[in-house]
Amino acid sequence: MSGQRRSIPTTYRGQKFRSQLEARVSSLLDHLNLKWEFEPQGFDLPSGKYLPDFRVTVNRKTQFWIEVKGPTPNAREFSVATDMNLYVGPMLILQGDIPRDVLGGTAWIFALEQNGDEILGDWYMTTPERALAGALLGSDYEGEPEAIEGFKEACTAAWQDTYTRTTKERTDHS
Repeated sequence: MSGQRRSIPTTYRGQKFRSQLEARVSSLLDHLNLKWEFEPQGFDLPSGKYLPDFRVTVNRKTQFWIEVKGPTPNAREFSVATDMNLYVGPMLILQGDIPRDVLGGTAWIFALEQNGDEILGDWYMTTPERALAGALLGSDYEGEPEAIEGFKEACTAAWQDTYTRTTKERTDHS
């Protein structure tokens, strides 16, 4: 067997996810009182067809997309995520076992910078909390986002939600 981790299909609140990580992110979003939809819409982008994991709607004016990855995203995954940011709307990538530990996991955020007449985009690594805080504040915000109140507790609750459900599902299927 290769060093790759296998995904554990998980059901959370009636929604079937291909991985426990996706279920944990949905639970985290619930505990942060954010409205989310799982794979609501696919896109035909210059880099190819793409179905992002989550659309999060904060209010009628602010929405952003989240892609969940276990390992570091590969070149194609960064390419389609870049196209999402350029042609659809703000998107961040959450990587690793995010809600188990407030400092666990990694997040990738996309930023546009203007250099004279040229507009450049690049990906930056940060913590999941900072990435979510920045997305919640929207594109008009400048500077470092503050911590999200209750983030650590939401992480712990999300991990417990999905660990308990996954353990129960394995026991029920034995």
